[in-house]
Amino acid sequence: MAGATSTANAFDQIDGETKKMSSSFSERAFEEDMGLLHEANRLLFSNDLPGAESLCRVEMEKNPREMNEESRDSGSGGSESQSQPETGLRDSRPGFGLLYAFVSVIKGIASLSNDQLDECLE
Repeated sequence: MAGATSTANAFDQIDGETKKMSSSFSERAFEEDMGLLHEANRLLFSNDLPGAESLCRVEMEKNPREMNEESRDSGSGGSESQSQPETGLRDSRPGFGLLYAFVSVIKGIASLSNDQLDECLE
């Protein structure tokens, strides 16, 4: 019975460490995504529309599996980072999609000539 208790405690400890690793990995991935969103906002509001558009398009079109692998490759490395579960990750592609839509609207409005909107309303 004592052996079973120590084994159960060992599994609980491993499970707790796995949750900590998963949490730190998902937090790191989230921080990276938020940094990219801030950069896209900075580009948008500093009138670098082509830069904002390209950054948003690249991040928006990423496959979630690619996002996870890139974050893991840039992490602490080794087999430890590859064995982390993918729980707790947030998909930030909709945020990039929204910014991409804002850039498209701004570019569309900027391409209108002075009288074009009045002509469309007539």
